[in-house]
Amino acid sequence: MRVFLVGARASGKTVVGRALATRLGVSFADTDDLVATIAGAVAGDLLRTKGEAALRAAETAVLARLCEVFQGVVATGGGIVLSEKNRERMRSGGFVVHLRADAETLATRIRAGGAEKRPSLTGAPADEEVSAIVAAREPLYAEVAHLVLDATRPVEEIATAIVAALPSSPGPAADPA
Repeated sequence: MRVFLVGARASGKTVVGRALATRLGVSFADTDDLVATIAGAVAGDLLRTKGEAALRAAETAVLARLCEVFQGVVATGGGIVLSEKNRERMRSGGFVVHLRADAETLATRIRAGGAEKRPSLTGAPADEEVSAIVAAREPLYAEVAHLVLDATRPVEEIATAIVAALPSSPGPAADPA
């Protein structure tokens, strides 16, 4: 079993992923952490120093490897859906959950995390950056998702909803709450 969590930055993919993996008794992987390991730099730094193409190539390489050898829960980087190949890999290689939150909530979470933890990807203020990114990526998250959940709900509620949805995932589903 492989579960991919997709969504914008600060949607809770890592914290939900860890909780879900614990609940299911499976391994957890975070593509941002794996990209940092292979590239020697966190995603934001890699983006600034080597450019978006290098970041996206590293994400794609990590995802390809995970799809070959990993079983468990995967928290993905927010931009992993930009590649059609990545969307196809996730959709066919596991159960994809889109954690969706409004731009205001995401911007608040990003600001609360501090610039060191969540540096700007574009140099724009958090509200502007998040609004633009969410608008551009929302259709891609929707395209790949088997299940869409409200990321503002408590972590344990989200994990419970994912576990309940796992046995059947024939097509996109809306948030039951």
